[in-house]
Amino acid sequence: MTRRGTVFAVLVLATQACGGGSTPSIDVTEEVAAVDVPGDPGGFDDAEDAVARDAQDTDAAVVDEGLDVPSDLPAEGGDAVVEELPLSDDGIPDLASEPSAELDVPVVEVAADLPEEVIPAVVDPAAVGPYGVANVSVDVRRGNRTTPVVAHVPIGASGRRPLVLFLPGFQLKTDAYKGLADRLASQGIVVVRADPPASVLTVSHVEMAADGVAVLDWALAADGPLAAGVDPAQVGVSGHSLGGKVATMIAAQDARVKALFVIDPVNAGSPITGYSAGLPDIVPDLVAPLAIPFGLVGETTDKEGANFLSPACAPADQNFQTFYDAATVSPWVAEWTIEGADHMDFLDDSDCGFVCSACKAGSVDPVVARLTLWTLEVAFFRLHFGGEGTMADRLLGATLPSGVTVRNR
Repeated sequence: MTRRGTVFAVLVLATQACGGGSTPSIDVTEEVAAVDVPGDPGGFDDAEDAVARDAQDTDAAVVDEGLDVPSDLPAEGGDAVVEELPLSDDGIPDLASEPSAELDVPVVEVAADLPEEVIPAVVDPAAVGPYGVANVSVDVRRGNRTTPVVAHVPIGASGRRPLVLFLPGFQLKTDAYKGLADRLASQGIVVVRADPPASVLTVSHVEMAADGVAVLDWALAADGPLAAGVDPAQVGVSGHSLGGKVATMIAAQDARVKALFVIDPVNAGSPITGYSAGLPDIVPDLVAPLAIPFGLVGETTDKEGANFLSPACAPADQNFQTFYDAATVSPWVAEWTIEGADHMDFLDDSDCGFVCSACKAGSVDPVVARLTLWTLEVAFFRLHFGGEGTMADRLLGATLPSGVTVRNR
């Protein structure tokens, strides 16, 4: 489908959110086995003590089907190997199982013939990491709302690993970002991508943020399926477009979140009625007090619309630059502009159909924009959760990806 405007009333609803609602109580149960995966080439520090918040109830129902391996992961550095988890006798995905022989491939490639104890701890953030990736799907229920969740678990990563919750853009599903999730997981980060309900006419950003908090409750529950594999002291939140706004709202209200990385966030309200209780204006009020590391990737192609029938997908007065300007308390904040990119270049497939057609096309190759994003996000979490000082050069210094300008303070 070519990128050009169709009918204004439809496009504004497809590119921005409207609606509202109240926040029901949380109800939680557990139905899957705990993570227990051996062997670790290194990279992140393990927490000595797991300090988890008292979990409120969440109903986690295991989804029957597994996930397919993304077919369009770039060849650079090799592909992350993704495996559907085997099922235990009761039909539950078995996270504690040993990886198959197929999953030894990326570890063998990274380690070559070296003994395990001298496997390099530092892996290029621009490349696929040393771990295979296992997927498990669940539904997290909060009152009458159901959020589909897919966890990407690094296979062979010992101890507790950083956890990143990811949320998609409006009218998009996190399936569109599987490549990013697999890349992060291959580098030793547990990624939980969540799809809170967000219908065109009844979407509530407040409800979506509460759904995200419920997903964190599930992921961090002391007796939950990821309990042995995630570090509750290293929790990050990430998201694209509306998901970037919702991720920021979660970080502002949940003290468990220790780092925030957003992708072309849009501080949108209703295109018809503007901001409301359910669709709040969060800049600067929720952004300014954030006292955690904060990374923002964005573009300026879509800060203006093509014409009246094709409004801006990331308006200049709501875009990532306004978030950066408002983040005055954060101890470390950086804003990267990928020159020539557009709002949809950050998806696995930037020509994703009607929703993507609403935005202007950029001048850079979408694959280049996507790989640049992946490199920056991996380096960000390895710097702030892994303590790898060399990642600062990738983010701010001589090895910053080409075609990127940065502001930092």
